Amino acid sequence: MKIGIDVTLLEIRGGRHGIGSYLRGLLPALDAGGDAHEYVLFAYGDPGLERLSSRFRVQRLPAPPLGRARALLSHQVALPFLARRNGLALLHVPGVSVNASMPAIPLWPAVPIVVTVHDLTPLRFPAETLPRARHRVFYRLMLRAVRRARHLLCDSQATRADLIAALGIPARRVTVAPLAPDPLFTPAPAPPGDARAAALEGHPYVLHVGGPAPVKNLARVLQAMVGLWTRQSADTRLVCVSALPCDPLLLCHAATLHRARIRVLDAVPPPFLRWLYQRAVCLAFPSLYEGFGLPVLEAMASGCPVITSRVSSLPEVAGDAALYVEPLEVASIEKALRELIGDPGRREAAREAGLRQAGRFGYEATARATLEAYETAARGA
Repeated sequence: MKIGIDVTLLEIRGGRHGIGSYLRGLLPALDAGGDAHEYVLFAYGDPGLERLSSRFRVQRLPAPPLGRARALLSHQVALPFLARRNGLALLHVPGVSVNASMPAIPLWPAVPIVVTVHDLTPLRFPAETLPRARHRVFYRLMLRAVRRARHLLCDSQATRADLIAALGIPARRVTVAPLAPDPLFTPAPAPPGDARAAALEGHPYVLHVGGPAPVKNLARVLQAMVGLWTRQSADTRLVCVSALPCDPLLLCHAATLHRARIRVLDAVPPPFLRWLYQRAVCLAFPSLYEGFGLPVLEAMASGCPVITSRVSSLPEVAGDAALYVEPLEVASIEKALRELIGDPGRREAAREAGLRQAGRFGYEATARATLEAYETAARGA
């Protein structure tokens, strides 16, 4: 069977986002599985996948300098045409866009489609994720394409339940293929490969990964840290990793007095992120909603204790290895932070439990579930 996979998102922001991590993990695992299928990878240029075997070949999509209209031409016109011309049995689209300027599901596909739906955040938090009418209209079109897809993949049982309940998708058309941490994330010491690490040496810090989006709950993490700094004069700092512009002082005005204790890092490459996890007191990740929660697994695989929420997919990912909080209660977050900061034994127990939990996830299982979805879709289910 000849299967197409859209990998253009590997070329956007250097692939430093959730779908980029997903593709970098899934493709080598599909290759290592040794199935008999042939894969056509659709890309604008060079997606950096040279290590894949000859069963994988790159098909270039046109990328004319049309600004925001480029993705409309490449994915709504060229991708369906090339899918048919290449004789594909099916096409895998690895995510659902909320913006017409980004790679998206073809609305008029020429071959059966398999779509990975990582989450339904825009349905849960439309004001934050769909700020303009054009975003809302485009996302509705994408959801229509999701409903028409031959088969759906998702990262967690929680997202599967959301798809069935919110979109009315028949359960037989949705397969769960959990994500996994990149093998790069281990507790073995390694250099950061980033000059910014020098400023963090010798200072204990809490790590937040996710940025300023309300769903990532950074504002309450800041409030909890301010409580610690005010009541205990704690020396622990806060490091925020964000792919988007992030000003913590706009999220929490009370943090102004403690600005020297807060550091925001953008464009963080994976080796530096691993280094940050390895040296953090803990990862504070009290998210309000996740389709999976990859930072939780990355942190655990790196030997970093985790504080997170008992919502959506996060209990599936963190198991019994995390310290759980009520994400809407600053006092709950502050209490958990105080417990880990002040108790080295508790931190070590959380670290060991996290390593065991992360070891339960691997992209080999993701690839097996994905192949099952491909074969189910090819049979017409």
